[in-house]
Amino acid sequence: MAVAVFAACLSGCSASVEGTPTRAAGQAGLFDPCAAVPDEALRAAGVDPADESKDVEGVQQPGWETCSWDGGDFYLTAFSTDHTIDEFWLKPDVRDIENFTLNGRDAFTFRSGLANESLTCGVVLAVPQGIVMMTVLVDYGLDYDIDACASVRSRAPFIEPYLPR
Repeated sequence: MAVAVFAACLSGCSASVEGTPTRAAGQAGLFDPCAAVPDEALRAAGVDPADESKDVEGVQQPGWETCSWDGGDFYLTAFSTDHTIDEFWLKPDVRDIENFTLNGRDAFTFRSGLANESLTCGVVLAVPQGIVMMTVLVDYGLDYDIDACASVRSRAPFIEPYLPR
């Protein structure tokens, strides 16, 4: 569910697919967050490495590598694509952009107009292949007072060292 909300934001559509999954064209060389981020970094970011979900509800999204982890009252998701940061800013649903420095790199927090703004926030940064995004989605069923942007900004420094340079 968590990944599906942001996947809709990113791709704009979805479809059911039957058959055996194969690597989509353009996937080669994309950063794979499920494979690249070690368990100790995930635990430091406050998520359970054993509760990992690849792709969007198990469905590969062409042009994206996606991985999500459960943090109890939130989900942390990492997305990787060859789209540029300039292309990302052209999406009409991306707003509330704030620049900050993430472990010495230029990064931005953002919100998406397609998701409940109080429950989700993302960090995006440029990498050699395109961009990597990390998002926090607060569990809809919980009544916690969690600032999603503060949450993703506090967790991103543990994941960033494993991103492409």
